[in-house]
Amino acid sequence: MAGESRKRKVGLLYDERMCKHDTPRELFKKASEEKKLLEGRVLKLEAELQKDAS
Repeated sequence: MAGESRKRKVGLLYDERMCKHDTPRELFKKASEEKKLLEGRVLKLEAELQKDAS
């Protein structure tokens, strides 16, 4: 029963498709790393667009 109450406490952060060992902290860390990668890609693409525009 403790697992069920934990699922309720985590709320929307918990999804059955996630690994059972993924805690909200681990999920936040993964999301932060992915965000950094995406921001880097955006900066690279913006630089390419500016280069192409000039």
